[in-house]
Amino acid sequence: MSGGVYGRNYDFRPRGYEARFALVQARDSYASIGGSHQLTGRLDGMNQHGLTIGLHLVKVRPRFPLTSTLLVRRVLDSCATTAEAIDLLRRLPHAMKYNYSLLDAGGVAAVVEAGAGAVVVRRGDWLACTNHFQSSQLKGLNHRVAHSIGRLPPLESWAARQLSAEQTFKALNFSASPAFHNYGNAQTLHTMVTEPPKRRLLIGIGAMLRRSTKTCWTLISCCGSPVKICR
Repeated sequence: MSGGVYGRNYDFRPRGYEARFALVQARDSYASIGGSHQLTGRLDGMNQHGLTIGLHLVKVRPRFPLTSTLLVRRVLDSCATTAEAIDLLRRLPHAMKYNYSLLDAGGVAAVVEAGAGAVVVRRGDWLACTNHFQSSQLKGLNHRVAHSIGRLPPLESWAARQLSAEQTFKALNFSASPAFHNYGNAQTLHTMVTEPPKRRLLIGIGAMLRRSTKTCWTLISCCGSPVKICR
């Protein structure tokens, strides 16, 4: 996340992936667009104010409070800025250990590291996160993070270089990318890149097989605000 551009890959087991991208405008809530999970939940997305959020699993140990996908939906429904999202994530109970990456239309980026009873916020002009905690307060809760740590340097390099939205999308979605997960039981299922100030979103299911792959663009309208989607 940097220079007004947010990019992320969603990695998980294909068997549990719904491949559903939803546009929602519920009464008394902000309109949003993003990856749907069990209809109500969200894996990631951007709302009408440009606020973008994505979840990054650190450790699964379910407790009774709210699940991560419902927390993402709450943020998209009710928050307009990164500051508002941080405040909400501090107040809500967390069922599992997750990172939440945030970028708003004002260019304010943050990573919220959260688990049951603990929330730490990392801020900066550019930020990157994978599937482990980086803060000194919570990194002791990490478990088997060698692969997650290994994927972090290229993400940090791209963020520091302030790549454009198109450059970020190609860097993340190319099948040979160091950020593209394609081994074991889990793999990269979709790539999402947004430009919050422009309310512009690029989405790719699976991977580009070669760098010459052309990108098709479709301009749609979400709640009166134009959203551009790559498919």
